[in-house]
Amino acid sequence: MRFPLGIFTAVVLTAAACGRAPEPKPEAAATPAAETKPAEPKKPGGSELQKGLGDVHHPIKTANAEAQQFFDQGMALAFGFNHEAAIRSFERAQQLDPKAPMPYWGQAWALGTNYNMPVDDAREKLAFEKITTAKSLAADGAQAERDYVDAMAMRYTSDMKADRAALELAR
Repeated sequence: MRFPLGIFTAVVLTAAACGRAPEPKPEAAATPAAETKPAEPKKPGGSELQKGLGDVHHPIKTANAEAQQFFDQGMALAFGFNHEAAIRSFERAQQLDPKAPMPYWGQAWALGTNYNMPVDDAREKLAFEKITTAKSLAADGAQAERDYVDAMAMRYTSDMKADRAALELAR
């Protein structure tokens, strides 16, 4: 079987180029290393509203439409197993409406044990703080929100020696 000379040449030249480091640009070499700063890594997802996450909507008691959007986004991200981005979305909803209990509930939910990872001490402690805040905020709120918060509150404790698996299965 014979290959056309042009394809053979292109394959050989591409392979040769892949093995070589790119030539440094003269102006880049002149820049002192002290003046160049590495770019700040951007946390993916959660801290800005995103498109294409689906139509997840769970109404919460809030007067801030953007807080509702970030709460819904947090739900979608958590359902999509992107718990870290979900946590950031719930945090943003908390910033936009610090009196709404459900963003605190959402963060506690996303911090907990999930399909990919069990909860550790630091996450347990933060989840307990968030659900405690949610419980305080929900005390005079809608019954449905109190029910969500009360159910999640059974999952977390301030006792780092508690049997977490038993707490998660309790009800």
